[in-house]
Amino acid sequence: ASFNTLNFQSALKKVPEETLLVADEAHNFGSEQNIKALPEFLKYRIGLSATPDRYFDNEGTSNILKYFNSDKKITQEINIDDAIELGSLCKYKYYTYVVDLTPDEMEQYKKISKQLLIYYSKNKNSLNQQDSVVKALLLKRKRIIHKAKNKEKIFRQIIDSLLEKNTELKNTIVYSPEGAYEDSELKLINKYSEILYQDYNLSLKQYTGGTTNRSEILNSFSSGDVNILVAMKCLDEGVDLKRAEYGIFLSSTGNP
Repeated sequence: ASFNTLNFQSALKKVPEETLLVADEAHNFGSEQNIKALPEFLKYRIGLSATPDRYFDNEGTSNILKYFNSDKKITQEINIDDAIELGSLCKYKYYTYVVDLTPDEMEQYKKISKQLLIYYSKNKNSLNQQDSVVKALLLKRKRIIHKAKNKEKIFRQIIDSLLEKNTELKNTIVYSPEGAYEDSELKLINKYSEILYQDYNLSLKQYTGGTTNRSEILNSFSSGDVNILVAMKCLDEGVDLKRAEYGIFLSSTGNP
């Protein structure tokens, strides 16, 4: 967001063309607003991204690849297997749990999907995500998945199974969905925190955009003083933790 500010853009105009631009999480630069703000005069450019394909936005993906001269071929590529082999990533096991939508949730999901079909372009094989109506519908549909009532039951099953293996559950991160339950003001992150603290007597800290003492919380988590970190959005694109054993993702989407 700071990239588009007047201060940043005016400072950018003053740098020589020999300047190297490094764009971390480069996929975020593929939006219409960001593409317009990218400096064409800079000769040297590096875009870094674990997920270069923008979800439902082929045009944005194409624009960002062209800007970094990677539309014909990605300059350098490394997959997860290679990174594990190099020791840059640790080995992990991944388990999926199926959560069924309730009949009401499914009905709602289908209804919104039919509305979105109107805005789907066969030629571009994508939705126009810049359209305010499309944005609103996608957000509304995503919230159905975030708030799926049956997630709570599966969440308890996962915690139960982990506690069977561990007398004390530590070094666990819970990725909470955004938003609140529609029938109350209770935020989803607070609901899952409540389950862990009240029903399982586990110590936890929340880690969100409003968290001020972040480094202190991360240190408490790494040292084992805090059993569980309940995060919302903040750990999406990487935080260096000294140790983590389990990650429970409640905030899943269809984005590969």
